[in-house]
Amino acid sequence: MSRKLGPCHLFVNRQFSRRVEQMNKVLSKVQSGMFNKRIAEKEINKKDELAELARYINRALDENTRLMMGLEAVSQMAAHEINKELSHLHELATKKDQLEMADSAKALLILLREILELSKIESSTDSVMREVDLCEIALTAAKLYQDAFDDAQLELVKPENSAKILGQENLLINAITNLLNNALKYAPANSQVAIDVFVDNGRAVVAVSDSGRGADSDDLNTILQQAQQGKVAGYGFGLRFVQAVAIRHGAKLHIENTRPGFKVSLQFPLVRVSSLS
Repeated sequence: MSRKLGPCHLFVNRQFSRRVEQMNKVLSKVQSGMFNKRIAEKEINKKDELAELARYINRALDENTRLMMGLEAVSQMAAHEINKELSHLHELATKKDQLEMADSAKALLILLREILELSKIESSTDSVMREVDLCEIALTAAKLYQDAFDDAQLELVKPENSAKILGQENLLINAITNLLNNALKYAPANSQVAIDVFVDNGRAVVAVSDSGRGADSDDLNTILQQAQQGKVAGYGFGLRFVQAVAIRHGAKLHIENTRPGFKVSLQFPLVRVSSLS
């Protein structure tokens, strides 16, 4: 026969559930990329097993952050030396009219800058997220590329719907401009490239689609591996950057060969949605 819990037991159970919920919230934020979040001191200063667990979690998160920052420092130092030598090689090759070597050195410098940007995203402990409008982000990215699309005789179709997410504006703009840059490379003249913002299954989505030749595969991992195999002029490296931004925001990256064309979408946790019209 079950026994009803008294008021004191109910209070203790509610307190326990509340404290566990607070820990879960912190871990969820860390999982979404907010690496400097910690369990509050008022929780870790208590004298029970749950507080001991909270202290252990905070220590583990602190160590993880320390290792990430150390790795970033070493990477930055190595990158600085490589950048210096490549710049010197490019300068020498240009002076001696060795254009093929100069072009190769320039390509490596561009690749190095892309790797550094990618490294900053993946190792960053910065957690500054604020409410942003995906439509406004997309319109800002479109404005940066409008002249290039006009020169290529491509119509850039812009979004009209607003969808609010929590994010870092500069990273999101860079991600969308990477997608626009890919579309610009492959879309045929006198065709359209479209940026769309909408809501699907409770997630805010921004998608860039073109009518070019598409990718060699429908599998995201296969395309991303192209970046590791040196095919940086194709979709591979740009998508690797976009994927890093997606992970930083707890978003999902989805690709689709639309035949003709290629569509890439980022699906974010939704804050709210409205229409601009």
